[in-house]
Amino acid sequence: MSSDSSPTFEETLKKLEEIVSYLESGKADLDTSLVKYEEGVRLLRQCRNILARAEQKIEILRGADAETGEIRTESADLDALTADETTAVRGNAPCRSKNPG
Repeated sequence: MSSDSSPTFEETLKKLEEIVSYLESGKADLDTSLVKYEEGVRLLRQCRNILARAEQKIEILRGADAETGEIRTESADLDALTADETTAVRGNAPCRSKNPG
C-alpha cells in the first residue's frame, strides 16, 4: 500500500490480473463470476483514475515557462474536476496489462 493507504497502480493492476485469470480459468459458477467481474470493473476504473492523475501531474511538470525555462511544479486541483472532465480524462487513460492480448 502507498503512504496514503490507497492501493498503488501496481497493486490494483495485480488484483485485476488475478481476477481476469480466475475468470478465464472457468472454475467459477455464474454468481461468483458476476461478483468477480464487478470487482474487476471497479479495479479497472481505479486503475484508470490513478493513470489519469499521473497524466495530470506530468502535464503540470511539462508546463515549463517558455521565457525562463523554469519548470512549474505546483499540483493541479484534481479533486475540483467536474464529473464530465473526470470521465473524459479516464476515457483517455486506458489501463494496460503487462501481458497484451
